[in-house]
Amino acid sequence: MNRPRPPPATLEAAPELTGGNWGRGRRIFFSEEALCSKCHVVDGQGNTVGPDLSNLIHRDYASVLRDIRDPSIVLNPDHLSFEITLTDGDSLTGTVGGADATGYLITEGPGVQTRLLKSKVKSMRPLETSLMPAGLDQVLGADKLRDLLTFLLTPPPRMPEYGPLDPPPARTREAFQELVAGSPAPPAVWRPRRPQGSWPGGT
Repeated sequence: MNRPRPPPATLEAAPELTGGNWGRGRRIFFSEEALCSKCHVVDGQGNTVGPDLSNLIHRDYASVLRDIRDPSIVLNPDHLSFEITLTDGDSLTGTVGGADATGYLITEGPGVQTRLLKSKVKSMRPLETSLMPAGLDQVLGADKLRDLLTFLLTPPPRMPEYGPLDPPPARTREAFQELVAGSPAPPAVWRPRRPQGSWPGGT
């Protein structure tokens, strides 16, 4: 369900976002270059492999930039990565979700998912590293990173809200006469409007 992000406590953007563009940042978030939407959701759009990022609008610039540069510095307990050892001796690393009576859905990376039967799993060990690779800031560069953070940390652009306004005061007769002074005089005789069918040709 697509739900708009709640407004932040303050509308003051971080000075580091000066010159950033919200629309360009949104395109970067959903692009194949950044791959953010392959794992994350914003406003109900994206994928739920990683944490929902709709609440970043309440976070500060420095901590979000830190998480992008070093995703493993703070791990979300609901989205931990596991080293999974299989009964045949193979292993793989990813997040574990979609569990049912027979198996798990393992996500090894953006758009890379494997269905594993429980009977094939020997052990699972939680890791101290994030599935998200470090260095996205280097991949995007300063300008694209600023646009992406503008999208994540600021509300969508909208028309300014001035609040309810009082209606203008009623004009006096004198003010109205002054307003229309110099206008052409009305015709002395008003011509009645012709009824339909009275024009030549009957139309």
